[in-house]
Amino acid sequence: MLTSIFEGTTLYIIIGLVVVALIVFLVLIFKRQKNSKTNQASTNIDLESIYNLFGDNNIVSITKEQDRIKLVLKDVKLVNVEELNVMKLPAFLKGKELKVLFKGNSKQVYEFLKKRIEGN
Repeated sequence: MLTSIFEGTTLYIIIGLVVVALIVFLVLIFKRQKNSKTNQASTNIDLESIYNLFGDNNIVSITKEQDRIKLVLKDVKLVNVEELNVMKLPAFLKGKELKVLFKGNSKQVYEFLKKRIEGN
């Protein structure tokens, strides 16, 4: 009788471990899929259209803060707000400073915009 109790308990422990392992496996798969979608989105960015969002020759200065790019603009009315929303780029305006969040490709965007404004 004592062995049958231990056999039943062992069975429950094994089932529990299998369920936990399965949950961990599924979570890892979903995270990988999410990361690959983010990486795909970051490689398909049109830098020229991002520059045009802020108006031609409208950027006074640019700085990078983690995934955010801070732009000081000459005229905030030239920013294409509708296109920012379409591209799902969160932006915060304070005076003539515009902070835009570029997830995953802020370095690429920063370097491109920096070259463009230095060339003007």
